Amino acid sequence: MLDRSNSIPDKAAQNESQTPRRREFEPSESLRDRPFIRSPWVYYLVVTLFDSLIGALCVLGAVRWRYDFLNLEIPYNIEEVAAFITFGLCVVIWGAMRLPRAIWRYTSLDDVSKLGIGVIFVMLMLPLCMYLFVNAGTGFPRGTPIIAAPLFFLILVASRLAVVVFRNGDIRAVFNKTRAGRQNAILAGSTKHLHNTLRDMHRSPTGSNTNIIGLIATDMSQTGRSIRGVPIIGTLATLRDVYKNVSAKFSEPPQLIAVDPNPDKRRASALVREAAAIGAPLSRLAQGVQGQLTPFEAQDLIGRRPKALDTEPLRRLIEGRNILITGAGGSIGSELVRQVVGFQPAQLALVDHSEFNLYTIDRELSDGPTSEMEWSAFLGNVCDQKRMEDIFETVRPDVVLHAAALKHVPLGEANPLETLHTNIHGTQVLLDLCVTHDVRSFTLVSTDKAVNLTNVMGASKGIAEMITHAY
Repeated sequence: MLDRSNSIPDKAAQNESQTPRRREFEPSESLRDRPFIRSPWVYYLVVTLFDSLIGALCVLGAVRWRYDFLNLEIPYNIEEVAAFITFGLCVVIWGAMRLPRAIWRYTSLDDVSKLGIGVIFVMLMLPLCMYLFVNAGTGFPRGTPIIAAPLFFLILVASRLAVVVFRNGDIRAVFNKTRAGRQNAILAGSTKHLHNTLRDMHRSPTGSNTNIIGLIATDMSQTGRSIRGVPIIGTLATLRDVYKNVSAKFSEPPQLIAVDPNPDKRRASALVREAAAIGAPLSRLAQGVQGQLTPFEAQDLIGRRPKALDTEPLRRLIEGRNILITGAGGSIGSELVRQVVGFQPAQLALVDHSEFNLYTIDRELSDGPTSEMEWSAFLGNVCDQKRMEDIFETVRPDVVLHAAALKHVPLGEANPLETLHTNIHGTQVLLDLCVTHDVRSFTLVSTDKAVNLTNVMGASKGIAEMITHAY
């Protein structure tokens, strides 16, 4: 079994390079998502002016309704003056409370509560400003704030709920209150999945055991805004500086949690790279398990769902047979042992030249669940024909997995004769014994260095491949 997966034909590489790259942002960009409109300051200004205008119109209508109810003429154009002051108060209070930072389609009960507080402040300040600056409030109906406040608040909430329904189709999560957690954490992902994660945390009957102190948006620049009351504190490009500043405020550094179920390959790689650079503990949300965290795995970097390997042919090859693995204590051989155990061989023979490596894998099998499988550990050098022949006579293998080799390129260059002797002669010894003992299957674990023979180790493995093919 030759591993030539790293060798890519030139033509395929050229075709791949000509393939258009995937866009960095979500494929469905609306008009609002274009660069100019997406600017936070433009968004803040539009929201502030809209809300302030609604407040001014509510006060204007309340004053006029009050005078119409009393069938009196409005003096000094007091309704227009009150509307103008309300507009100014909304601008100031909205800016002080940072109310425009909330993203409307992710409105939550926290955002609604802040709107209510803002409306109360505006309506409390309005009579005071009228008294201080407009003829001691002469002609201004005292019941105006009581009439205008509920109407102002309802219109603000209704406008945001309309956006939530239009964009998300679900307003149930709006009425869940954020619950304080224990461990500080920063969520990283696209704005859509950040919202979904926060929503699910709020819906959980037990709440979340994490305290979400900030969000990292990986799909677009939303810094300064908020989702369900949690601020977006940065992007992948600013993660290092943001994390450093946030960590300084707490005794323990916050955990970084990736929330995208199938992250874009480039974004996931960038997130892992940045987390490693700043030493941030990185986890991800487990699929299908509410609130459970798992380590960030290699499969999360491929940008798609992992494809399941069809293991049935391997099971037919290994199950119930005698398996011999050379180099069983090495990095490759030990993993082969772990995988083969799962297919329930009748007997497993572990061969290695290193006493420590062989002891380590032998202890691992002893401590793990090996069911009824039998295994034996043999110290021996694959170049020692007599020792290998004794092992073959004892084990009578049906399948041989040959992983024993010298694979370190610099050491191979420094010790060329030993490298050639082990990798070529050792393979020749095993192949001869496989033929003599009528072994069903022989697999040579090769290397990508055998594709382009530029060093001693690669050349030795390339020759070993040629010898294997000759049999």
